[in-house]
Amino acid sequence: MLEATFSPLIPTESSLDFYNEFYNQYCFIQINDIFLSFIKDNLTQDGKSSLVETLNNFNEDQRTAAVYSIGAMTMNPSLMRRVQENRGISVELFKSLSSDNIDPLEWYQKTIEFSMLYATCEQALREYLVSNEVESTSIKEDNILNLLFKKLTDLSLRDKFLTELSNATSNIIKSENELKSTWKYFTVFRHDLAHAGGRSTNRIKDKMNDVIEKNKKEFDNVNSAMFLELPDEYEFFFTNPFESLFVTISDIHLNFFRNMTIIIIESLERTHNPKPYEIDNFDPYKLPN
Repeated sequence: MLEATFSPLIPTESSLDFYNEFYNQYCFIQINDIFLSFIKDNLTQDGKSSLVETLNNFNEDQRTAAVYSIGAMTMNPSLMRRVQENRGISVELFKSLSSDNIDPLEWYQKTIEFSMLYATCEQALREYLVSNEVESTSIKEDNILNLLFKKLTDLSLRDKFLTELSNATSNIIKSENELKSTWKYFTVFRHDLAHAGGRSTNRIKDKMNDVIEKNKKEFDNVNSAMFLELPDEYEFFFTNPFESLFVTISDIHLNFFRNMTIIIIESLERTHNPKPYEIDNFDPYKLPN
């Protein structure tokens, strides 16, 4: 679950619609992430500092400031607001994150990717449920897995799905409650990004502490199963990420969630269509010709 992210299974002619949509959207997210990483990695520290200072028009002429603020650095007079309005962009928060050893660009990139991954996975689950006659208005991110397992039970597919899930995660997540608990943990991330812009609040801290406390058994099970994969600094994986000014999404948590979204949707697809993805006489240790 924590190793380098693997690519999703390529859809086949028999793939269900929800999986096709998930696959295309997931690939779109990853391609954009690669481009953003390339841009960030090729931006020198001096170049970044210079750009930040260019954006910081707090003390500049307000005509210029207004155009920068509204026009995203496009000098378009048609975007001018009334001159007497004191408009502009402040970079103080950007700088304060840097002073707390948080790379603002990396933080933004991770939060955007996480939000997109969550939305893509949620939408795929929603499409699956709706295609199986679940009323769309009843589906919320907090209850979507409850509805999924109820529908799988009705279709006599629950055990098959859990088998696929357990195999895909190498028994790290092997039960309904473990998957639900892990989803709840990352849903708190999603709520904070969607409703507080990633800023830590007392309410969101308390919510996460409540989730961790109520799901301790499941988290202990998952954490123990991941023991050999966890780096030394992550003695316990499911910690509260809201201890600083903004939510902390570490590389290891993002990678876990990235893989988790693939595994959930692939397991659901394999539950219905296992055969098309099997390769006869496959040897993972044999080099290609």
